[in-house]
Amino acid sequence: MLRFFLLAGMAAAVLGAQDASGRWVGTVNDAGVPQRVYLGLSQRGADLIGTVTYGREVFAIEHAVMKGNKATFEIRDVSDHEKTFELTLADHRLSGQVNVGGRALPLDLAPLKSDENAVVLSLEADANGRITNIRVHRSLGLNRDETAIEEAVRNIKPANFKSAYRNGRRVPLEVILPE
Repeated sequence: MLRFFLLAGMAAAVLGAQDASGRWVGTVNDAGVPQRVYLGLSQRGADLIGTVTYGREVFAIEHAVMKGNKATFEIRDVSDHEKTFELTLADHRLSGQVNVGGRALPLDLAPLKSDENAVVLSLEADANGRITNIRVHRSLGLNRDETAIEEAVRNIKPANFKSAYRNGRRVPLEVILPE
């Protein structure tokens, strides 16, 4: 009987969790300079994988967890500087803050709209962080030629980007690149 209640409680916790999967966009004001932030997230239960495009750099998220409607994760740049995201999913928005160098910067993200000037790519990285298996998933609001997309992919720093894994298998990540 106790086992039944434990299983029922665990099922209720999983069913009550909200899904943050999707493409998100917002602006963070970093030292008086507004920076666009794009998130490409994929969630299964409490498992959250994805990427952050912050300014012109792309990062794979690390140590990501979704508990109920709260998401936490971090990114690290090539100098090993950490940015920690603490976001709450409510009313089709992700709101909270990004902690950068001891400063908490407010961040409010909305779903990416089809008229946003961005390209959505699906890609993987090898063990050294080199980008592989690139697919243009969706071009939003602009017509980028292949040369511009290749240039954007070359600007993804291997040290920032790592493949994601689910059940021990490498899975592609969605990357959103601004125009």
